[in-house]
Amino acid sequence: MIPSRLREVWTAAWAAPDSQTRDFGREGEIVFARVRLVIITAIVLIPIKSLLIDSRNADNWVGLAVALVAVLLGAGVLALARRPAPPRWLGLFSSLLDVSLVSAVNVGFLLAGHPLTATNSQVVYSIYFLTLSGTCLRLDPRLCLAAGAAALLEYGAVVAWSATHWDLASPAFARDPYGAFSWDSQVGRLLLLVLATGLAWIIVTRAGRHWRDSIYDRLTGLPNRRYLEIRLEQAMAAAHRTRRPLVLALADLDHFKQINDRHGHAAGDAALRHAATALSQTFRRSDFIARYGGEEFVILFPEAEPAAACERLEQLRAAIARQPVVLSGTAVALTMSVGMAVFPADGEAPADLLSRADQRLYAAKQAGRNRVQGP
Repeated sequence: MIPSRLREVWTAAWAAPDSQTRDFGREGEIVFARVRLVIITAIVLIPIKSLLIDSRNADNWVGLAVALVAVLLGAGVLALARRPAPPRWLGLFSSLLDVSLVSAVNVGFLLAGHPLTATNSQVVYSIYFLTLSGTCLRLDPRLCLAAGAAALLEYGAVVAWSATHWDLASPAFARDPYGAFSWDSQVGRLLLLVLATGLAWIIVTRAGRHWRDSIYDRLTGLPNRRYLEIRLEQAMAAAHRTRRPLVLALADLDHFKQINDRHGHAAGDAALRHAATALSQTFRRSDFIARYGGEEFVILFPEAEPAAACERLEQLRAAIARQPVVLSGTAVALTMSVGMAVFPADGEAPADLLSRADQRLYAAKQAGRNRVQGP
């Protein structure tokens, strides 16, 4: 029983977020990239001020060098995060980068011959918690665990190196401003990093669950209208930047009211789930499908040629028409009508595309239903 429960916890800990959660996590990546760059730029001023006071202090030069490298890396991460399609490895890289920059400061202190500064500095150690908090914005529990493990290993290595390469109990370190070395204190610091990692993982796991509940339609399992509006705004912004086509299709089950009236609302729900499954199986992973409301669905085709999008919609229409669904013990044939709109010919705002697609959907209904009406 207990091993089974541990396997469930382990599986949940390393579960990859779905595509919608990753999209939202990318926004968090941009937010933290900006925060990182602002903080690092401000930190650069600290060693500069210290060098103006005492240019012979090696610690100040170490701090300035690390801060300048961090500024360059932070600017690069921000540039990558702001791309329309950032690299999949960026979240892991930036999470480990944040932790490693903190550890790099401690390594610099060791190279300068100040082991007690590396092991006892409250300011540098506290920044580990800031970096672990930043992983929460990415909504990926795996990044929390990876960053926490990196912080634990890197700080543990700094402590072990200090204890094995210096006699920290010697009189030479008796009056160090950072205080005496204590194993009890260092074990406590490592334990706090473990607890902070666990807390970050819990926060991300719960936040991700609430986020998914808020954007998915429970009946069909497809994203809901709320999230559609977010994705449509993003797709339109990308289309404006690239000037590539964006196809929006509005699909509607024909005679759906009759299904509810003849077979009951439970049968209507089954018909909607059947249509949602057909939609999910027909289109590419890069296409976006959402339940718009009632028996209506919206499909977005980013950077797709209208002819290719129309062909896939015809495949969907034909697949639904030839696969009857069993409702109340009776095989019922379903059909679907579709209206298409294309950016920029049919409009350059989300409301324009939705309106044009709705007009063509109405035209498809008027023309006899079970057809795709395009430009």
